[in-house]
Amino acid sequence: ATLTSSGSPVASKTISFQLGNTSVGNATTNANGVATLSSVSLTGVNAGTSTGAVKATFAGDANYEANFGTRSHDVNRAPTSLTVAGPGGSTVYRTSVTFTASISATTGDLNGTGSVSFSDGTTPIAGCQNVALVDGTARPATATCVTADLTGGTHTIRASYSGNPNFESSSNTTGQTVERAPTTVTVGGGGSTTYGDTTTFTATIDSTAGSLTGTV
Repeated sequence: ATLTSSGSPVASKTISFQLGNTSVGNATTNANGVATLSSVSLTGVNAGTSTGAVKATFAGDANYEANFGTRSHDVNRAPTSLTVAGPGGSTVYRTSVTFTASISATTGDLNGTGSVSFSDGTTPIAGCQNVALVDGTARPATATCVTADLTGGTHTIRASYSGNPNFESSSNTTGQTVERAPTTVTVGGGGSTTYGDTTTFTATIDSTAGSLTGTV
């Protein structure tokens, strides 16, 4: 804040600063009439532009009248970083797999707001959309996806944090390999038949992964 009188700087005067309706400290004007208050905490101030959020007040004295000035203040959303981890290695088709996203903010806590969505490449994973943070006051906050829908092959799993009014969005990926599920084949029929007769053989294919497709 700069204090002047008739265009000339006024030195050695106390200026009181407010952020919103909260007093944040005092500073004394220097030879140029400038009072500087450093290291003001922005805790509790939401991101965005607050018109008149900063107020500097001179209470006046025997020689100078009281006065004040205000200005807007811009608070940018804080960056976040996200990591996502799966079981690693390889899993078997139709086996449940758990992916955990961990989200950290460079400043402050996420306060339980925002959500995480998981996708297999660009395909949303069913049941893993807009997953709420487990504990937004923890550092990091986490969100979990459990799925058994990944097909055989190599997958790129992406976790995306939505962000919130005070924190930016972020995303990251991890790889996961899914092996083909084992099968068992039992052949029935045969036994003793007479030359020239027809007979029937039946192959029964089973898997712990559920229903099968393909040919025998």
